[in-house]
Amino acid sequence: MHPAVGVAVLLLVCCLDTVRADLEHSECDPKKSCGGDWYYIDDDRCGLHVEDLQTFSEAEDYCKEQGGELLSVHDNEELFGANCLAFDNTNTETGVWIGGENSEGEFKWTDGTLFDYSFWDDNQPSGTGCIEVNFEDIGQWSVEDCSEKNFFMCAKKP
Repeated sequence: MHPAVGVAVLLLVCCLDTVRADLEHSECDPKKSCGGDWYYIDDDRCGLHVEDLQTFSEAEDYCKEQGGELLSVHDNEELFGANCLAFDNTNTETGVWIGGENSEGEFKWTDGTLFDYSFWDDNQPSGTGCIEVNFEDIGQWSVEDCSEKNFFMCAKKP
C-alpha cells in the first residue's frame, strides 16, 4: 500500500471516531416545537419522526402529504438533531428511513439537495437501495431494500 493511502485511511478512521464520540457524549436539548408533532432538528428545519411501518416510497408520499420531504442530512448538527428526535420518540430497534437512495450508481437526496455528507456504518454503503438509519447505534447509515418497511423521518422548513 502506498504510504499516502495508509495515512488517508488512518485520518478517516480518526475523523469517524471523533464524530461518533461527539454524537455519543452530547446531550439533547429539550425539544422545541414547530407545531403539532414537528420539532426543530436544527435552526432551519423541523423534523417529524413517524412510527408507522412504511416502504421507502410510502414514507416519501406521507412526508409530501404533510408538507415536507424525507429527511436529508448535511452535517453533524443535523444528524445530531435527528438522533435526538428519534431517541426521544422510539424505544425500538426498528430502522428509520431518511431520504437517501441509490438507484443509478450514486446516492441522491429525494428533496433534491446535494448529497454532501454521510455517516455510514461499517462495510457500508453496499449496493443500491435506500438509506436506513439505526438510531440505536448513534445514527449510522446502511443501504437496505427500499421495499422493507421501517419507521421514517420527515423534514420541512418551519
